[in-house]
Amino acid sequence: MTFRSRFVPWLLPLVASVALACKAQPAAARPIESGEHDAALAGIVAFSLERYHYAGRSIDDAMSSRWLDAYVESLDPNKMFFVASDIAAFEKHRKTLDDSIHQMPVDLTAAFDIDRVYRARVEERIGRAMKMLDEPVPLDGKGQLDLDRDDDPWARDAAELDQLWRDRIVEQMVRAELRREALEASIAEKTEKGEDVSKIRVETEEQSREKLRKRYHRILGDIEQQTSADVMEAYLAALGGSFDPHSVWFKPTTQENFNISMSDSLEGIGATLQVEAEYTVVKDLVAGGPAKSAGELQPGDRIVAVAQGDDEPVDVIDMRLDDVVKLIRGPKGTEVVLTVWPAESTDPADTRDIHIIRDKVIVAQAAAKGTVREVEGLKLGVIDVPSFYQAGGSSKAAKAEDRNTAADMRRILADFKKQGVDAVVVDLRQNGGGSLGQAIEVSGLFIESGPVVQVKDRDGKVDAFPDPDPTIQWEGPLVVLSSIFSASASEIFAGAIQDYGRGIVVGAPSTHGKGTVQELIDLSGMLAKLSGDRDAARFGGALKFTTDQFYRVSGRSTQVEGVAADVIVPAPADDLDIREGDLPGALPYDEIAPARFKKVGKSKADLAALQAASRARVAKDPAFQVMEEMRKLRREREDLPLSLDLATRRAERDSQQALDDRAEAAGLGVEDKDPWLDEALRVTRDYVVASRGR
Repeated sequence: MTFRSRFVPWLLPLVASVALACKAQPAAARPIESGEHDAALAGIVAFSLERYHYAGRSIDDAMSSRWLDAYVESLDPNKMFFVASDIAAFEKHRKTLDDSIHQMPVDLTAAFDIDRVYRARVEERIGRAMKMLDEPVPLDGKGQLDLDRDDDPWARDAAELDQLWRDRIVEQMVRAELRREALEASIAEKTEKGEDVSKIRVETEEQSREKLRKRYHRILGDIEQQTSADVMEAYLAALGGSFDPHSVWFKPTTQENFNISMSDSLEGIGATLQVEAEYTVVKDLVAGGPAKSAGELQPGDRIVAVAQGDDEPVDVIDMRLDDVVKLIRGPKGTEVVLTVWPAESTDPADTRDIHIIRDKVIVAQAAAKGTVREVEGLKLGVIDVPSFYQAGGSSKAAKAEDRNTAADMRRILADFKKQGVDAVVVDLRQNGGGSLGQAIEVSGLFIESGPVVQVKDRDGKVDAFPDPDPTIQWEGPLVVLSSIFSASASEIFAGAIQDYGRGIVVGAPSTHGKGTVQELIDLSGMLAKLSGDRDAARFGGALKFTTDQFYRVSGRSTQVEGVAADVIVPAPADDLDIREGDLPGALPYDEIAPARFKKVGKSKADLAALQAASRARVAKDPAFQVMEEMRKLRREREDLPLSLDLATRRAERDSQQALDDRAEAAGLGVEDKDPWLDEALRVTRDYVVASRGR
């Protein structure tokens, strides 16, 4: 039974009250009033989450409390606008949001009341900040600024907020000065080498100040342009996030952006973006997209400015995501320049420009690619699998004609056999998932038969999905190379190979940990039908919510824990807080009964010996030594507030630059050098030798 056919009968009790719901308006006047269809829409979203979400939770007092906190945090994530008295005033809603959403008609008073206070505070704060920018900004301050204020208390009053904003402005001007110095140094270096420096723009101090003024003006402008759909998106996203991080209602324009990001005909850079505090953050990259093909932009990077080719960069800090997306999109073949604050850096002044040529996602570029490497007398075949892709339609004929991961890997494995490779390495480090069917088929290339993955729905029903092909394409030693970016379908494949004893997993301590399944439902038709108003369709948007969870054949879930490596090869991103388990409200890890499957057999390889040999090599390798120093420095700094003293920040920048220079000399971040793959191949060589009993 499809979702749509399951959904409509359960909504019939709502029909009688829809007329009232559509006419409901909060009593008090406010800058933004509830839209005509907002109450009915909220009822549909709440009902569907309660009825169909995998977690099987009710919207009760406990959910109401989480919902309130999530909504307030979404409006003011850095605690720079509300004061403690505002938060205290919102407490009256803590255990009533559940009652309000279950009313007929739904009562949205809390959503719009809190939004009204937020708008007033934004206007007040921006006005004060603009006045501060007219005053001298000292760059030798003795204070500090905590960029992550999640655990900080709300400001007691306006005076305390004033100090926070003064510190924020000082830090932003310190940041601008450090950027200015870096550009001047770059100009001097390039000029000495005779290189063109005409396109390098250096801001003056007044231009930096003016940029902040424009940013604050834009925040006010964004507030003025918002409609009830924006309030509803924040309010219902907070409700969805109280179920799990992947459940959200999209307003119609956001739905359009999401649909484009999921399309194989995407024009732009091929990246999924999200908002975290005041930054637009790269969530993941589309395999075959321009950004991933360019190889510089990484998940977790924060975009601070966008430029069209040689044009002046546009500051996008605190910009609406809709507007950032519009800046990044553009005609195919044109250049967009992203200024990013890299995920691994703790200093927002540490930025770099990334040049990307806009294009469509090209499936051929996302295709698996095979290469053969020689390591100490052995031939090792490496297959880079950027995604589990299935191009074209779902019919048998379409699947036969179009490119897919399994077909491409069959071809590569056949070529490897001709070349006489001793082992195969499947590189999933940049594979964020894709087609479940392809993950199952690819797993079947290495096992004869049996289940590959189990899927459980909210009612507890478990289905096992088997390998559809009894033939084996590769029976020799197999290694899966993973990272914290290996997610979803990648984890299904890696988990199956590990559970069957078919090979070993090498790489990050564990993979990303995304073990849930989402469904996207267009609500436009439902809203129109239930309201009896055809025009209501344009307000419906879409609801994305979690419906199922993946489990390995061993019964272990891939959720949160991911797939643990048999041999860890450390990478720079391993300790970044960007895994599934780092998301607020992530569904917990659990286990179910194992499926019936036959383990292929245990290799003669001694994992403890493989681990010890790899650790010894890593400890002596200059690339890994410098990488560990960089990770240690980041860990030390990431929990510390930023100094507001320019001299202190210069010293920190210089020490970081010296470390960066050493890293480059050791091969980190250098094109055509991949120390992690090199070490994984050495592990593979040891694995082959041990498997042969030598």
